[in-house]
Amino acid sequence: MLNKYQMNPAYAGFDYSLNITGIYRSQWNELPTQPRTQNVNAHLPLYYLNGAIGVNVANEQIGYFNNTLGTVSYNYVLETSIGLFSGGIKTGIIQSTLNGSLLKTPQGIYEGTTISHEDPILSELNESGVGVLYGVGVYFIGNLFEVGASISRFPKTNITISDTKVELVPYINFYAESNIDITDNIVIAPSLLVRSDMVQTQIDVAAMAKLSGNVFGGLGLRGYNSRSLDALIIMAGWQFNEHYTLSYAYDIGLSSLRSSHDGTHEILLNYNLNKLIGAGLPPKIIYNPRYL
Repeated sequence: MLNKYQMNPAYAGFDYSLNITGIYRSQWNELPTQPRTQNVNAHLPLYYLNGAIGVNVANEQIGYFNNTLGTVSYNYVLETSIGLFSGGIKTGIIQSTLNGSLLKTPQGIYEGTTISHEDPILSELNESGVGVLYGVGVYFIGNLFEVGASISRFPKTNITISDTKVELVPYINFYAESNIDITDNIVIAPSLLVRSDMVQTQIDVAAMAKLSGNVFGGLGLRGYNSRSLDALIIMAGWQFNEHYTLSYAYDIGLSSLRSSHDGTHEILLNYNLNKLIGAGLPPKIIYNPRYL
């Protein structure tokens, strides 16, 4: 909920200034070959183009695979009487690296410095391949709620690493959020995130309380049944001036993996310039004391 552009290019510009976000996520700590993610993205509105642009760079370690990607995006924003509609597209490249020296196969030979998978497809070396990424998204922001959907890796991305074929299938993100004013200083923001590759689906439900506009915290739940239940999420953050916001989230494991890992940590740092860009020069101000 604090890094919406990462999953949807149509969100770019909706923070109304240059917005830069950096995230480090370490999932399922103490589990061998655990997933790790580093992400930096930036986006800003271009009012004279009726839209916004953005750039996203990420590195993902998943098992013995390492994916490094970079994308750029543009989205067009339409202003209506009920809210803002946006449609965006992104494109970029991804490099997938497979550390073949760490793989093990049932029939392989691993004695001393000898590494042989006895498999004609799997390499014993650290090799990589490159593919092209595409994605599209739509987003709506109104007075009471916001909602968006995006498709990444569409069409599917094929990468060749030596003799190994890697297929990155498309996946869908759906996100919805509302802001409910409890008092003048307290706002509750419930949200829903659904991610699916049309084979497996995962759901995050969360609620964030914002106090006086600069302190926030909340709870979330990832999973919706006995097979998908993964974690209870605890979040907290602080906007310590008009430009910088720092937040932290910790996932308490609820699945059967909880006996093998030590939770998940995620740290986010956000910078917002809080200054109009691309709106052109303001008109000259003429002071007329006769109407004061």
